[in-house]
Amino acid sequence: MESFANSSVLGTIFSKMPWQATLFLIMFVIVLLAFYVLPRVKRDKQGKLYFHSDRKETIKQTRKLDFIIDKIHDMEIDVCKGNVFTTEMPIGERMASAIKYLNAGGNGETKKYIADKLKPKNPEMYNQLETMIKERGIRHV
Repeated sequence: MESFANSSVLGTIFSKMPWQATLFLIMFVIVLLAFYVLPRVKRDKQGKLYFHSDRKETIKQTRKLDFIIDKIHDMEIDVCKGNVFTTEMPIGERMASAIKYLNAGGNGETKKYIADKLKPKNPEMYNQLETMIKERGIRHV
C-alpha cells in the first residue's frame, strides 16, 4: 500500500484520509456505478457499448415522428387534391376537400382549378362550407 500511496495523487489523498472516509468514498463510487452508470450502458446493433441517454433517445424519436407526420400531411393533401378532381363525388364533398386543400397550403394548378371551375359552380355552397370550416377551426387536413 505504501508504493500506491506515494506514486499517485489519489494515493496521497487516501493516505491523508482516515480509513473510514476512504471506505465511505469507495462505497459511494460503487453505489454510483451500480445505480447510475451501469443501468445506462447499452449495446447498439453492432454490439458496441455506449452510454444511453433518455434525452438523446427522445430527440431521435421526435425527429422520426416529425418526419412521419410530414409524410401523413402530404398524403392528406394528395387525397384532398384527388377529391377535387374526382367528378363522381358530390359537389359538396369536392368543395369541402378544396377548402381543406387550400387551408393546408395547397397551391398551383389545383388552386386555379378551384377558383376557375369549382367555385363558380355553386358559390353559395362554397362560401357556407368555407365559413363552417373556419368556425370549427379546421386549418389543415
